[in-house]
Amino acid sequence: MPKAPALATALLGGYVDSLDWTPGITKHDQTHKILLKAARLGVDEVEALKISTDTVDRHGGQVEERDISHQLKNCYEFIRGTSCASGLKKFPGGGSKTSLPKFDPDYLKKCIENRPDIDEEWLREESTQWPTTPEAYLEGLFGASACVFVADRKKCKNPLCFWKMGTEVPRIDTTDGGFFVVNEISGSKHFASPDDLSSWSLRSKACLVGWGHMLVESDTVPEGDWLKYLFSTGLPIASVVRSGGKSVHTIVKTGASDEDGFIRFKHAHVRTLVQAGADPHSMAATNFTRLPFALRDGRLQELLYFCPGVESDHQNNTLNNQNINNIHGN
Repeated sequence: MPKAPALATALLGGYVDSLDWTPGITKHDQTHKILLKAARLGVDEVEALKISTDTVDRHGGQVEERDISHQLKNCYEFIRGTSCASGLKKFPGGGSKTSLPKFDPDYLKKCIENRPDIDEEWLREESTQWPTTPEAYLEGLFGASACVFVADRKKCKNPLCFWKMGTEVPRIDTTDGGFFVVNEISGSKHFASPDDLSSWSLRSKACLVGWGHMLVESDTVPEGDWLKYLFSTGLPIASVVRSGGKSVHTIVKTGASDEDGFIRFKHAHVRTLVQAGADPHSMAATNFTRLPFALRDGRLQELLYFCPGVESDHQNNTLNNQNINNIHGN
């Protein structure tokens, strides 16, 4: 139960003083503890933020303003129980993922009939940028101020590196290949449980500070047919990269600034994409996608197409999918 404002602030001050502020202790962990305690005590958010930043400054630490603001939002939403966009979790028309259509080869065939082939030469000509290094690719996709989780294993809690402007991505040649989280992250740990500081993540939904990208992948449809289909949809495609295996990883711009916007975009397109052969599990906002120029068991993860400035027009893209359905009688 929230305390009276003066008492809550006093209790928070005592808690802050009890924390370990010796050199070497991660200040992001400390600010997370302060803000979570503040939310539980009912301390005003502005006051909690001021106490956190003042304390960090007093002890000679540093935290990014964007990171601590993100922590503030997460902690207060966690305590209030409002951290999930619960009204948007189901797929269109109600129901769960089990209500999604199955892959329909006949539907895909109808969608791509009379469509021109998409080859590497066309993809290169239609690209608006052509980076030649992982660093240039990430800067083009995310911008110079982003923080990107880069990995060289499918399953990992810690990154190979956090890419930021000026950071060099180590050469990747592993069995799994190279990956990055498809959306921008804060770079700060998020704790799944406030009472278990070992249950942290650097790439959960709570760690995201961007929602502008969605990965689309098919392990079912041959590359040529899949690219022909994707470029017939009108979706705002920003990047296409060969996985070093049997598929291509396509990044689509969502135009979303938050989770609600991402879910709305996903819901507008998921049914037709899955019916044409997309993997519905590929479309999570926190998914890994393939990093071009990395090697996967000696095979190049090849950049095929790059147009990072493509505009996301949600209304037109939704209408385009509806028109495809109408044309083919679905």
